[in-house]
Amino acid sequence: MKNYSELEVRAVKRLNKKEIGCLGELMNRMDTSTDTRQIFVFRDGGRIVGGMSVDFETHRLIQGEIYLGVYIGKIEVARKCRGRGYGRAMVEWLLKRYNIFQIEISHIAKNIDGGAAYRFWRRMGFWKRDASTTLMTRVVLK
Repeated sequence: MKNYSELEVRAVKRLNKKEIGCLGELMNRMDTSTDTRQIFVFRDGGRIVGGMSVDFETHRLIQGEIYLGVYIGKIEVARKCRGRGYGRAMVEWLLKRYNIFQIEISHIAKNIDGGAAYRFWRRMGFWKRDASTTLMTRVVLK
């Protein structure tokens, strides 16, 4: 499994052509016009391995420190890099980089209750809020 500290991370508003080729056009079309949304591109040894769009939606003051509530709009691991721990490393990087009290992801998958993406998020500690939604949540306690 990859360690998040081994990854190079670059924050962007738009992907370049090489990043689009690796991560797909859908990631590039994410609306980054708001001040709260950011796209992160992850590299390992110079090779693009993944990308993530994140909305920094809310904040709370907890015991004198500001904690963020984030929403992962899209996460993508380059096809050739899947199954090697990059997805986990990207989420761990997000957790270590920011003071986060809660992460949410709108899990859009064909088989919400059994697909590979669903199993990934369950292993990462996320759960469905209720049976009628595709929104998955993880509360982070430090």
